[in-house]
Amino acid sequence: GALIYLNNGKTRADRYIAPVYGLDRALEQEMSRQVEQPVRLPVFGMKKQERAFLAIIESGDAVASIEADISGKVNAYNSVFSSYTINNTAAMTLSAGNLSNTVPVFPKVPFQGEIVVRYGFLNGGAASYSGMAAYYRDYLIRKYGMTKLTAAEEEAPPFYVELIGGITKQRFFLGIPYTALEPLTTFKQAQEILTALQNRGIRNIHVRLVGWFNGGVAHGLPKDIDVDRKLGGRSGLEALLDFAEKNGITIYPDAAFMQVHRDTKGFRPSRDASRFINGRIAKLYPYNLASFLQDKSLPASYVLSPSELERIVGAFAKAAAKLPIDDLSLRDLGAELSADYNEKRTVSREEAKRVAAAQLEALGGSFELMMAGGNAYAAPYARHIVNAPDSSSGFFIADETVPFYQLVFHGYAEYTGAAFNLAGNADLKRQLLRSLEYGAYPYFSWFHAESSAVINTPFNHLYSGNYEVWLDTAAELYEELSPIFREIRALEMIAHRKLQDGVYETAYEGGRTIIVNYNAHSVRIGGLLIEAEDYVMEGDWR
Repeated sequence: GALIYLNNGKTRADRYIAPVYGLDRALEQEMSRQVEQPVRLPVFGMKKQERAFLAIIESGDAVASIEADISGKVNAYNSVFSSYTINNTAAMTLSAGNLSNTVPVFPKVPFQGEIVVRYGFLNGGAASYSGMAAYYRDYLIRKYGMTKLTAAEEEAPPFYVELIGGITKQRFFLGIPYTALEPLTTFKQAQEILTALQNRGIRNIHVRLVGWFNGGVAHGLPKDIDVDRKLGGRSGLEALLDFAEKNGITIYPDAAFMQVHRDTKGFRPSRDASRFINGRIAKLYPYNLASFLQDKSLPASYVLSPSELERIVGAFAKAAAKLPIDDLSLRDLGAELSADYNEKRTVSREEAKRVAAAQLEALGGSFELMMAGGNAYAAPYARHIVNAPDSSSGFFIADETVPFYQLVFHGYAEYTGAAFNLAGNADLKRQLLRSLEYGAYPYFSWFHAESSAVINTPFNHLYSGNYEVWLDTAAELYEELSPIFREIRALEMIAHRKLQDGVYETAYEGGRTIIVNYNAHSVRIGGLLIEAEDYVMEGDWR
């Protein structure tokens, strides 16, 4: 999404935190428009002085792109608009001997759905990205029935931690390679970690339990549940869940539905995977941050056809009903969306969105949901969102990152940004300030094993995940942030603004305001002195 502003005639282009169709980098270049991630929030807007508009793509957002540009290139106007891929295309190379020719290939049926854009016009004080967010929030409340969070004054604010169970690792027997499950955190060790957190004064712990069944993090098709025995098996999981219930801890076992990480019994890629327009099976390879290319030396995952999603989700829910699982983490169902161009069962992205939303609604009736990412159609079904978008695309046109997503959902869902220990920015002080500015809870991703356990595996990005290194830091952060979040967790974020370079103000209903200073020097705002890399609070704080 994009917001374009004209402030006193000065041109500026801001792109807020919603990334524009970001998954295509993980696919082959000629397939980039076929299986990809939608924009987090399908909205765009523009402001000039005291007038603004906000456009909401009500229908057709799954095939939409949001485009923006600044004045001075072609004409004297800033521009922002939506465009739609009605008939997708792919390239196919035909070869005969030494001759070859590349021709475009189209799906048999183009997009047939409706495209509906709702426009809202804002004036005066509402003509800002904060006002746009409030308009969109009200729209979601009316459309999805989103309800505000309720929290007792004495209830501790949540602390979020991801515990990683098992990963796949290559081993050798008599020189013959084979893949085995490597336990990083057994269920008994998870109890140790949670006990250590409680002993350091951390309360209201929410655990995202990843890699607990069907072969670890890169688990097989979740149409059934086989709790990994190396982690403690079913009895170990039940003991962990019982321990959590007795200690006021909530555990969200994690499952991935949109991607199938390996061939398993009951899954045939030729039958169950999505296909590109040229008929090839859709695969996703891990993305190499150093080369900006797919790393085809690592195992690929398949994209599950949307036509199979209802069957798989239903089977999983039936299997989960046999375990004492009341809460569920969705790794990809709320964040990823794909079409299927199989000629026998073509499913457009808009149809796939409706299928995904229906399954989210069904799961929400049986479980309290935590999800990663959280696209617009998915977020209203979750009370907890981890890895919420908290940075801009970084495109040259973007001047600022603003918490539009957070302005919409604060007070209606509890959310985090990226895990502190895995984030690209290792400056914990700046991460604390970002948490305060964005109203996002601390979040960590941990395991019990030594850090070296993930070396030379597809999971080496988790190298900083050993929990012992981070326990004291987590306790200090929670102690500092807990009194603040206790008061604002159920409040709407009503305004956000930049006061000067590196200084931002976030306001909540009831008159509470937080000002953060990212600069390496102190600043004075009015009569208020804010020290370097520090924050102050104004208003009615208890």
